[in-house]
Amino acid sequence: MSILKQPKYAKLINILNKVTSSLPKDEKTTPNEHIPKEESFEEPKTAPEEVKVEEPKETPNEEDQLKIESEKLKAEGNVFYKQKNFEKAIEEYQKAFAKYPDVLYLNNIAAAYLESSKYEEAIQTLNDAIELSKTNRTNYKTMGKIYHRLGNCYNKLGQLEEALVYYKKSLTEERTAAVLNKIKALEKEIKLQKEREYISVDKANEASDLGKKYFAENDWPSAVKQFDEAIKRNPDDYRHYSNRAACLAKLLAFPDCIKDCDKVISINPTFIKAYIRKANAQAGMQQFIAADRTLAKGMALDTEGKFSKELIDAKYVISNLKNAKLASGSITKDQLREQAMEEPEIREIIRDPVMVSILEQAKSDPQSLMTHYSNPEIKRKIDILIECGIIGTA
Repeated sequence: MSILKQPKYAKLINILNKVTSSLPKDEKTTPNEHIPKEESFEEPKTAPEEVKVEEPKETPNEEDQLKIESEKLKAEGNVFYKQKNFEKAIEEYQKAFAKYPDVLYLNNIAAAYLESSKYEEAIQTLNDAIELSKTNRTNYKTMGKIYHRLGNCYNKLGQLEEALVYYKKSLTEERTAAVLNKIKALEKEIKLQKEREYISVDKANEASDLGKKYFAENDWPSAVKQFDEAIKRNPDDYRHYSNRAACLAKLLAFPDCIKDCDKVISINPTFIKAYIRKANAQAGMQQFIAADRTLAKGMALDTEGKFSKELIDAKYVISNLKNAKLASGSITKDQLREQAMEEPEIREIIRDPVMVSILEQAKSDPQSLMTHYSNPEIKRKIDILIECGIIGTA
């Protein structure tokens, strides 16, 4: 039962509303009523003693007295609240409200209920406070706190959408960093919750099968839509990203294709097809050095040689494409060297102090490079630099 509907509180609220209107007004007097007439008098030889008149102390009216008493009860409740004795705190806050029905006391009661994990009671009390505020002209700051606390209650109950509603209401009353941060965090959590609820391995596989059907029919856009759905339904299955990457490559959407290949590699680093598909997409964007390095990574991971033919074929096609672009002038050797310098692996090689020394020696004596081939690691690095055009060959 709402606290405002209890007879003793309803009666008290009505009395307080009438108190201010029934208070007696000060009696009026005319301006000259108490001014004595002028009389002649002789100035006394000695000045009269100054008489101190004490001003009468103002007696608090009935409403003020009730408020004073209720504040004392609230203070006692605060002591219990700090001691985490929430049951006793609620008792004192309720006594304070019984003396003087202020929404702040209801807010305190709700806070104690919230700390006691009595969320439904807290919500009811806060709704009472909102109802009472309609007649009490409650300030924006207090209303912001009430809505904030309501949001906390619904958040504790796991009703995130409802919590978000009240956090936003709180923000319209009083803009605070605490509430703003809760809104951002809650919106993120709601999004993740919806994504989790949407996950279904079976439905993901259904969408994937339909995507493969469209792929076989050369309907790439429809296939992409189905693989999009498969990823939403099961974002941890690398195969859906791989299938979508294949469609994106057909659509010449190379940057998106590369992103999907990177996602596949992050989930399953040994999936060699992702390296081949990524290298082809990089070559399609004339990123020939990056494509070479991607294939090199794939070859290093293909320890059993299962994909050696596909890797070698891809390397051959990309190399021919690069040479054709060089021959036509579409790309220059200087541009290839610039691409090479953008690769982290190559930058690391040329910054290696040992390689710096070897390269300096090779400037005056190119044949000196051969003397370092006995070291497998040095040989690997030199071969990479030759392949990328950093070291020229006759």
